[in-house]
Amino acid sequence: MATISRDLLRKHYKVDLIAGLTVAILVIPQAMGYAQLAGVPPILGLYTSFIPLLIYPLFGSSPHVIVGCAAIPSMMVFSSISTLSTPFSDEYVALAAMLTFLVGVCLIVFRLLQFGLLAKLVSRPVIYGYTAGAALLVLFSQFRYILKVKESHTTNNLEYFAQLFEKISEIHPLTMVVGLIALIFLLIIRKINKKIPSALLILFLSILFVYIFKLEDFGLELVGNIPAGLPSIAVPFLEWEKVFLLLPHAVIIALVAYVQSFAIAKTFAMHGTDESINPDKELFAVGAANLVSSFFSCFPNTGSLTKSAVNHDAGSKTGFSSLVAGAIVGFVLLFFTRLFYFLPKAILAAIIVVAVLKFIDLKGIKKVLNFSRIDFAILISTLLLTFFINIQVGVITGLILSLLKLLFQRKTLRAFFQLFRDSNPYGSVDGTVISILKPIVYINADDAYKNLKKQILDSGSTQIKFYTEDIDMDGMQTLERLHEELGISLVTE
Repeated sequence: MATISRDLLRKHYKVDLIAGLTVAILVIPQAMGYAQLAGVPPILGLYTSFIPLLIYPLFGSSPHVIVGCAAIPSMMVFSSISTLSTPFSDEYVALAAMLTFLVGVCLIVFRLLQFGLLAKLVSRPVIYGYTAGAALLVLFSQFRYILKVKESHTTNNLEYFAQLFEKISEIHPLTMVVGLIALIFLLIIRKINKKIPSALLILFLSILFVYIFKLEDFGLELVGNIPAGLPSIAVPFLEWEKVFLLLPHAVIIALVAYVQSFAIAKTFAMHGTDESINPDKELFAVGAANLVSSFFSCFPNTGSLTKSAVNHDAGSKTGFSSLVAGAIVGFVLLFFTRLFYFLPKAILAAIIVVAVLKFIDLKGIKKVLNFSRIDFAILISTLLLTFFINIQVGVITGLILSLLKLLFQRKTLRAFFQLFRDSNPYGSVDGTVISILKPIVYINADDAYKNLKKQILDSGSTQIKFYTEDIDMDGMQTLERLHEELGISLVTE
């Protein structure tokens, strides 16, 4: 097991048990909410938060990453399949499993082709743009559950928002009150202490309240029956016509899923001293999680920032914490699904709304604006296209615009392709000063960090000199990281 060794397990199994339990507490309510977001029954959210938890630690290189349901892939599932079938229908569920299979195949093929560095193609402005756009899209998509207005069957987001506005008069007062109270409760608890399992608290409090006062008799929409038991094996439905229609969506979802999971793994590795994140292992691990889970009626999954952060903060040291969380979710599937019958859909919507608020990184967006107007234009373009059309179009456009920006800045194809090569040193050492020799941008920022860190440690340098026109936002963060870790001063020329 890639993230679990016997020595580490003996040493850290107690803290991993606690971390796994903590993660499971967060997984259960979010899983059902993300299922609602993806357009599939709540039970499939639990399945999608069960199988990947058992698969990722076998192949991944990060002891902290928790793979399962996540907001952006769930939203992408809905935008990909809702044009082909009615959400929550049997056909829709079958297509979701097919899409998961295709995402897994794409990721495994990327690994075989050694495309582990695909994450380099996604710049920070694009990440800020599509995550903020997707978060806004999620917020609006959940309004129909909080307000209980009739669902609008349209593939155009602008038309959807217009129809939602037209149906304001159909708002169900009790549902709106329940949804707003849940939102306020979650936000207050989050403000007081983020470690309190507010989602789980509101979930069980709402179930108890509905059961006692029989609020379903007053029109409150409930989750209803959730079948008990572990998921059974079912070969994904593959119809070639639908495969060709879903394949382009699968490629983009695979790219986004990998970039998200790898970015999470890399973020936690930056705070550790003995972690080595392998891009190809991460690519294969996320691919395996999707491929295997497609045989259990799951929808596309990836690393979850929220759950991974909880796992990290709880002190996880190995992938055993993921296995523990998976075992607890499996136990719930076997014995406790009946408890969720009285859970209001408005509560799930409130949980999702609060969960995705963190994706709107206003500080990050402001930082991009202050750093580069061109990067900010790319960010806004990605955000608007994601919000008003779909995530796939937003991501592809952002990728193309970022690459075009680099190409025009480098002026020649030769200079552009040299950015992808990491064989030459990034700095020239002169005494205690390192002068940057070539551009550091989002494509080569990771390689530049490793290269420059080695040069600094070998030479004992105390200063880095660089030209601002050769550094983009990712490059600047690389230099700032070296400054924070090694105390080296930064000087512009």
